[in-house]
Amino acid sequence: VIIFILSFVLFAWCVSRYMRSQRMTVDSLIQSVQMLERKLYLDKNPHSLDFNEVLQLTGKGLSDSLTGVVTRSVFVSQVNGRLKNLVGSEDVAAFCFIDLDDLKKLNDTYGHGAGDLALKNIGYILREYEKKFDGLTGRYGGDEFVLLLSHIPAEKFRSTLERIRGAVYTTEIPQYENIHPTVSIGGVYQAHPLIEAIRRADKLMYWAKQKRNDVQT
Repeated sequence: VIIFILSFVLFAWCVSRYMRSQRMTVDSLIQSVQMLERKLYLDKNPHSLDFNEVLQLTGKGLSDSLTGVVTRSVFVSQVNGRLKNLVGSEDVAAFCFIDLDDLKKLNDTYGHGAGDLALKNIGYILREYEKKFDGLTGRYGGDEFVLLLSHIPAEKFRSTLERIRGAVYTTEIPQYENIHPTVSIGGVYQAHPLIEAIRRADKLMYWAKQKRNDVQT
């Protein structure tokens, strides 16, 4: 019995050590992605930026290959870690849902190439604001993105989301200059706890989608 208990304890310790090692590896890869992309974003544009090259250099599976933002699982993992580090009322993180309006209609009318470029364009715009506000962007679903913004004053929160909405509409898509995609955005200024922020932002995005090309906070 003692030998069995010791064996189990040793096994549990090895598993725990392996998991910690894996988390450290993922965190290191994510930091590498972020450092490299900061350099690329200084002189690149969304249509010439090769996100696949970024993934090959820093590890596959961390980012969405089409849009360049992190995957849903990586986003949730990273955001949970960031929110745990909030220590005071001044450390406020804002959480947003951004949904591309009428993606199916866009694909049916112009082809999936147009839809893909529209999604890629949104990803690039969100990454710009991610860098401005020490945030994080993830692709939550097919046409949904999530965005965490840190160190953003409350009085600038809604106007920032309005600028994102406007940027998506006014940025031209190569080969599809006549297309002006729109997004519906739901944003919650206080993002802690995360589960509650996701629920509230999702509900706000639902109301925004009733109008299309709208922001709800």
